[in-house]
Amino acid sequence: MIDDKDWALLEKTLRELPIPQINFADPENILNLMKHDKKREIDTLNFVMLRGLGRAEIIQDLPEDQIVEAIHSVLMPWRE
Repeated sequence: MIDDKDWALLEKTLRELPIPQINFADPENILNLMKHDKKREIDTLNFVMLRGLGRAEIIQDLPEDQIVEAIHSVLMPWRE
């Protein structure tokens, strides 16, 4: 996946944006909403994963526990 240096740059950039805090978001609920997204293919969720800045790859068939864990790890810094 994306290396630590690129992630730090992305995280710093995101923290500087006026993004409202989402205190009510639950990773399980977000996953359930994602399952109804119009961009999914049949029962498959597609994820764009960064391999580096400007290098993305579409990933399918991620285990649900990994998806929930990833959502949780992204949401938690914004709740601090």
